[in-house]
Amino acid sequence: MIEILKQIDKLQGEINRFRPLDKKLLKQIREYYRVGVTYSSNALEGNSLTESETKIVLEEGITPHSAYRDYATLELLNSRLPTTNPTYSETSCF
Repeated sequence: MIEILKQIDKLQGEINRFRPLDKKLLKQIREYYRVGVTYSSNALEGNSLTESETKIVLEEGITPHSAYRDYATLELLNSRLPTTNPTYSETSCF
């Protein structure tokens, strides 16, 4: 068990060498996960939007005509997602 904890500490040190993350990179990571998590969550609920369509809806506000019902669901979920995460700072997130 102690060896595992030492390995974890070593790996955490390697991760910490990359901190703080560049603000542009951090924004890209957050957007990547925002789209991915929104898509996955909606897909589990039966939403028919593709991941690309989900990205377009979230970033551009453009809705595929055939998927208006799915768009409404997506917008409801998206309105509840914070655009920033106050729990994490640039030095503690990722």
